[in-house]
Amino acid sequence: MTKYLIILSICLAFGCKEESAPPTSAELLNQMEIINDQIEAMLSTSCSASSQCMVSAFGAKPCGGPWKYIIHSTNMNLQKFRSLLVQYNSLNAQYNEVAGIGSDCSIANKPEVECVSGNCQEVTN
Repeated sequence: MTKYLIILSICLAFGCKEESAPPTSAELLNQMEIINDQIEAMLSTSCSASSQCMVSAFGAKPCGGPWKYIIHSTNMNLQKFRSLLVQYNSLNAQYNEVAGIGSDCSIANKPEVECVSGNCQEVTN
């Protein structure tokens, strides 16, 4: 009995807490969808010069690398955009692990972009 009181006292003093269950694949997908919607809502491709055009990695393939690249301009809140991408990519990596997702391990090609008619667009050579 004394042993249990000591353990209880230690837990109360140092804040012992139960470990929470890892998120399910459905929970991860839901979180990814919410963040994807936020990314799409703030996405801008408007530009006046090609120097304003960028591409960012989107998603996390099980073999490594992104699922695709998103074309966007610098005419938006880049700090928030990058933060959302990091969150999304991290959740996607977790989802791959939890759901046992595989891929063909192909590498997504990073597109070349330029400002064409006021919008950042992929340029084909």
